[in-house]
Amino acid sequence: MKNNKNPDTDTYVLPKRSRYYQALLDIDLLQAGQPYDLLPPTFIIFICVFDFFEKCNYVYTFKKRCLENLELELPDEATTMILNTKGTHGDISKDIKSF
Repeated sequence: MKNNKNPDTDTYVLPKRSRYYQALLDIDLLQAGQPYDLLPPTFIIFICVFDFFEKCNYVYTFKKRCLENLELELPDEATTMILNTKGTHGDISKDIKSF
């Protein structure tokens, strides 16, 4: 994907696009009345030809963390990964690198 901006707000759309895709996934995974713990783990993966965070990582992986105690992770099993084709840092598998 490209590093698009909303022309009206001049902000990058990738973060909110990730949130939107997560919502789309979750909405179709449960029927009305089903318990929430039936939601499976989900992964949103973006393959970008740009380095959104400009830190040169191959991969940026996000999960929800408590701001008051960064050791606490919200166990909602939702993961967002941004793969950077321009990356130079980080340990990644040969398969991901060749992909």
